[in-house]
Amino acid sequence: MLEKKPLYKTIAIIPVSSSEPVELVKKSIESMESVKKYSDYNKKVDLKIIYVIDDSKKRVYLEDIANAKKDESIEFIFRLPSQGKKAAALNDALEKIYSSDTKPDFLAFFDVDSRPKEDFIDRCIDVFETNLNDNIALVSGPRFIINEESFIQKLVGVEYLLINDLYRFSDFFYSYKHFNGLIGLVRGDLFDKIGFFDENKICEDLDICERIYINSLKIVYTDKAIVKEQAPLTLNDFYKQRIRWMIGHLEGINAHFNDFLYIKNRSIKISWLLFVFLPFNIVALQPFFMMYYCRVIQDSIKKNGLRNIRSLLEKFVALMVYPYLMEFSSFNAIFRYIKNDKRWEQLEREFV
Repeated sequence: MLEKKPLYKTIAIIPVSSSEPVELVKKSIESMESVKKYSDYNKKVDLKIIYVIDDSKKRVYLEDIANAKKDESIEFIFRLPSQGKKAAALNDALEKIYSSDTKPDFLAFFDVDSRPKEDFIDRCIDVFETNLNDNIALVSGPRFIINEESFIQKLVGVEYLLINDLYRFSDFFYSYKHFNGLIGLVRGDLFDKIGFFDENKICEDLDICERIYINSLKIVYTDKAIVKEQAPLTLNDFYKQRIRWMIGHLEGINAHFNDFLYIKNRSIKISWLLFVFLPFNIVALQPFFMMYYCRVIQDSIKKNGLRNIRSLLEKFVALMVYPYLMEFSSFNAIFRYIKNDKRWEQLEREFV
């Protein structure tokens, strides 16, 4: 049970891999400072921000910022480079936090390309406060693409629109939900209950979400907590990212299939089974994607009117090829999983 407080101590953790450019870290800091300013003004959250930098060499470039923020709300933890070891970076931060005398009420997780709306954390806390007696472990909201210029960005934008709609629909019943990157707000005592991130998993966020449900806790979606993020810039990056996600599905099936079979709540069980298995046969849903294009048109008209017909046509093509790209990635993930090939391949970034 959550205890309602006038001011919630909250720590946001942002891991940064060794390949991420310093300019992107600075953009993230600007975004998180906006979240901090809103929380200070609203006087609901006492927010501290921790960046876990997977490259001690970046200290030279960030030391001015580190010195300026030393006595304020932003802290830097510099580690030796460990490509693809996001879970280890998160665990280093959690170990430091949990070893302190006072644990935070909440922990927020973002990626370095996450651009949460300034009220993101406050809106998530609203959900916790409205459901004090529920076993809510994680709250998050809809994802949007920062910009939709290229065909791949439009494809991911359509994908996110679909995922957001599925989350809204699933709110009508208790169902399995997963937020990539674990981006959202979790209770400060969550990791006391379920343990830290599994550093052997390629998708540590997926594993944590599954363990949340296995431990009879809940994940909740709210439309009011908005975050934007970058989409893959190229088809190759999209392919690499989706293969990693699908390997995460296979790891989840291997690790937690029996656990979910014994979960008493049938809607959780069925929705998890659909979540992990459906991508491997998603082409069968092609008629659904054709019908969903009406929703894409409605969303585009709401945002931009009918000024960009070409963009609408590109989104139609994106929606039609999406299930084939996903199924192709899924079957390639099976071969990679069998060969135990879990290498982490970095994606290109824009400085936004």
